[in-house]
Formats: sequence, structure tokens, C-alpha cells
Amino acid sequence: MGTRKLREGQPARRPHSLYSDIAGSLRVFVEALRTGATPMGEVHENVMSLVMVEASVQSARTGQRVLVDEVLQQAHSAAVQAETRPEVREVLLDWPSVLGDLG
Repeated sequence: MGTRKLREGQPARRPHSLYSDIAGSLRVFVEALRTGATPMGEVHENVMSLVMVEASVQSARTGQRVLVDEVLQQAHSAAVQAETRPEVREVLLDWPSVLGDLG
């Protein structure tokens, strides 16, 4: 979304959102704790954003198409190998599809 101009060279002022900045993030977090609702910016959305960025970086570096599912599988495999707690490792190994669980 572009910035509208009121006068030449002066950007339009956007209304301040109650959910911006640290205070807004904390407000959303507390609201989720109180109501049980899933907060905006929930971890699954953030993971997918990071995966898309990683796929883009790999693609730019190699000049090849990189699939999001491949990046997720590589990260999952690395997490399983690095995990030292047996109970966490077992949960990671039980995921049939990382993309399916995040999507």
C-alpha cells in the first residue's frame, strides 16, 4: 500500500494502530491469554514467512528454483539431528508433513 500525498512532497499521515509497536504486540498477547484466541502473528505464520525468505535466498544464490517444502524438510531434518532431548526428538519424528502441520 503506497503512501498518499496531501501536498507535493508531504506524505499522508496514517492512523496509529492499537496493535502496532511493542505495546500493541503485548496487548494482542495478553488478549490471547485471556480469551484463548489465536493471536495475530502466530508462530505458524512467522515460520512460513521465514521459510519463504530462506527459499528466496537459496534460489538467488544458486539460480535454481527452491521449493518451500524442500526448505521445510531440510530444516526439519536438521532439527531432528540437533535435538538432544529424546521426548522432543520423538515428537519431531512423528510429524508426517511439516508443511501440513504448519499450513
